Amino acid sequence: MKLKLEQLKGVAAIPPGSAERGTKGGPELISKDLETFRKAGWRFVKTDEYDPDDPELALAHLTEVPREAEQPAQIEESLSAPQAPNLRRVYRNAAGQLVIEGSSIVAKFQPSVPHPRVVELLDAYGLEVQSRLGFVKNGFQVRLKQSNEQDLVEIADRLDEEPDIDYAEPVTIERIETR
Repeated sequence: MKLKLEQLKGVAAIPPGSAERGTKGGPELISKDLETFRKAGWRFVKTDEYDPDDPELALAHLTEVPREAEQPAQIEESLSAPQAPNLRRVYRNAAGQLVIEGSSIVAKFQPSVPHPRVVELLDAYGLEVQSRLGFVKNGFQVRLKQSNEQDLVEIADRLDEEPDIDYAEPVTIERIETR
């Protein structure tokens, strides 16, 4: 079962407490999702793919990513995709809610798959075991070996198609309605 997410091109999220605090100003937010993320310390910035005519991005006025002298060393000059440390892709799920890319994937391998095969398969995707899930046999939380521009949602989708894997889901961050 694949997680149905559509990436919002042209926008990236910066987690609370990140070094990328050099961006000027703050977004004016309209949607509940963005407002909730903002209150939690998340910030949303334009990337090079930003299209001001995209109706999906009309929901907020986004902060520009600073360039050159203003730009923190951690943010690369070209942001064709969230490549810099801590910039996260932003998606919309099937229910229309905003979802922020996490930093790991939860994967459950077939019970018969030995650990060396788990490591071999993860290595083929540039992943490593972050932790073993105690509540499911042969389940792991995995992460990229190196921080780079790879899309964890795409990697999880490809992993999910592997015959040795029961499921692979990207860890995402989203707003949950209160009761």
